[in-house]
Amino acid sequence: MTNLIYALELENNKWYIGKTCDIESRINEHNIGSNKWIKTYKIKNHEIIENPVKSKFSEDNFTKEYMMKYGIGNVRGGSYTKFDLNKDEIKFLNKEFLHAEDKCFNCGDMNHYSSECPNKTEKLESESSSDEGSNLDSEDLDSEDDETEDLDSENLDTEDDETEYSESEDED
Repeated sequence: MTNLIYALELENNKWYIGKTCDIESRINEHNIGSNKWIKTYKIKNHEIIENPVKSKFSEDNFTKEYMMKYGIGNVRGGSYTKFDLNKDEIKFLNKEFLHAEDKCFNCGDMNHYSSECPNKTEKLESESSSDEGSNLDSEDLDSEDDETEDLDSENLDTEDDETEYSESEDED
């Protein structure tokens, strides 16, 4: 069977992005499963957003697209299934979103990059895990370089990873 990417519309304007070859069975699994995100925000609706899956990265890419549209604090899926993302994950996502839109890592403007930023002392206001689009944590951005920083995997919060991974493992 061919895998597809789906989006679950959840209560409180929350979303979950996943991958499966049998959408109905997967939704039933979610309804009785242990995923804290879906247990907290019950499923209202679902839609298939890519069928068949075109890339190994489709699930993460769609998760990030939905995060940009609905806010990091409102979307989980792919590599981002923990209920609470940590500061490093949010920083990484925000920097990816700025890069995707050709925006300055320092102030968020589109007319220059951070190395040429006229507002080098200003940083973007903090709203990164808010319920609005992909706003940035001011203290989390490094205005000195335009390259995306690597995540230090040793500093990532892995509290919920085991439970979450076992659920997403079934999706492949």
